[in-house]
Amino acid sequence: YFYSPHRSPDSKRILYSDKKLNLWYLDVDNPHPVKVDTENYEGFEFAGSATWSPDGKWIGYLKTLHNFMHAVYLYSLDTQKTTQITDGMSDVGSIAFDRNGKYLYFTASTNVGPSVAGFDLSSLDRAVSSNVYVVVLSKDLPSPLPPESDDEKAKDESKPSDDTKKTDDQSAKDKDKDKDKDKKDDTASKDKDKDKDKKDEKKLPTVKVDFDGIDQRILALPIPARNYIDLQAGKEGVLFIAEGGPVANPSHEGGPQIRALWRFALDKRETTEVLSGIGGYTISANGEKMLYKKGDSWLIATADEVKTTPGKTLNLGSLQANVDPRAEYRQMYHEAWRIERDFLYDPNHHGLDIAKVEKRYEPYLDGIGSRDELNYLFEEMLGEITIGHMFIRGPREPDNPPKTGLLGADFS
Repeated sequence: YFYSPHRSPDSKRILYSDKKLNLWYLDVDNPHPVKVDTENYEGFEFAGSATWSPDGKWIGYLKTLHNFMHAVYLYSLDTQKTTQITDGMSDVGSIAFDRNGKYLYFTASTNVGPSVAGFDLSSLDRAVSSNVYVVVLSKDLPSPLPPESDDEKAKDESKPSDDTKKTDDQSAKDKDKDKDKDKKDDTASKDKDKDKDKKDEKKLPTVKVDFDGIDQRILALPIPARNYIDLQAGKEGVLFIAEGGPVANPSHEGGPQIRALWRFALDKRETTEVLSGIGGYTISANGEKMLYKKGDSWLIATADEVKTTPGKTLNLGSLQANVDPRAEYRQMYHEAWRIERDFLYDPNHHGLDIAKVEKRYEPYLDGIGSRDELNYLFEEMLGEITIGHMFIRGPREPDNPPKTGLLGADFS
């Protein structure tokens, strides 16, 4: 079982994880897997938190520590070594490299408390918040948040005199003559500049990381604390941060996954709400476009303009799929047993002979007429394992299912 493949910016490598908690990458031209790290605790999305640096020479990812907090790690493809960046005193939720390769952003919570484990009911419905931080990767770079002066801007102290104005007018005329003479040279120069810009666009930024003193180059961004559940980089110096519900591990599901989507601009140090009540989003590789889900619709918009221009709804009405329910039911039947064989915590399956029981219930597939009947078969056969928390759901439960009637009696 493999999960969450991520293509590097130069399309030369693929990052992914497996069921045994390993994080891997492979070179497309030489597909020999290279192990990056191994997670400490069970999970299905080890690679889901991982991200490539803009030059494809570094991998940033999250790893669960023995205190169940998540820390940021960086892996160098050149040295094949991994280094822990954060100290594990906070729980890191999401990471993203800036497009310029100078910074690494992440969200972290210091009040997540027992919600981070999720082992019992005490972890449910606890209010949590997180902040957004930036790591300056190179020690040669200045702070992206230098102190700002609160002094008022000075007004113009004097206006140009009439004599000065006449002199300036004559100089402007002389300059106009020179401009007319140089127009042809400027046109040729602009064409060369356009060609140069096209070449520069394809060139990936070089990412330099100095681990010495890197913990002292972690800065809190001026963004209000909220329950952030995702963070993605837009264009250079731009972040999109998803805010979830007010509590971690809610006991009741329902409603949009993302309560609000915020845009932060590093140069202006401003945070703006651009969307609300969406089901998910993703930013294109160049940071220019956004794909997001609103209700049952998917929309594509210009990322920096999504607040004022929501974008165009994708026309999915013409999509068609050929479905053979009986073939699907049979495949799902065998897949269910395969999952139990490979994922159950007890490799002995509580003493049950998985292959024998799978054959015993297989003849019932010929009489299955609906997905509900298949679910009923799953409940019966998987009950043989005799274990709690064996849930059968799906494929999609209606928002307002019909209510059954209640039995009653008149006593008078």
